[in-house]
Amino acid sequence: MNVIKVSARSRTAAVAGAIAGVMREVSRAEVQAIGAGAVNQALKAIVIAKGYLAEEGLISFVIRHLSKWLLTTRNEPQSAL
Repeated sequence: MNVIKVSARSRTAAVAGAIAGVMREVSRAEVQAIGAGAVNQALKAIVIAKGYLAEEGLISFVIRHLSKWLLTTRNEPQSAL
């Protein structure tokens, strides 16, 4: 799985679109952010992406591990990062 890397300068809408697109394709997306600004942008993007997916009826879960997030749909088995 490819990791979506987020920086402090990443546009949240673009990152959210990437997250939602990956989630639609493979039901999982891994997001990585290092640093306070990057974590802020990543969290905002995750919230936006969850909104996009909720509109389509795709419920998602978020698992946090340090500065990485794994998003999965409800039907996807959970695994450790």
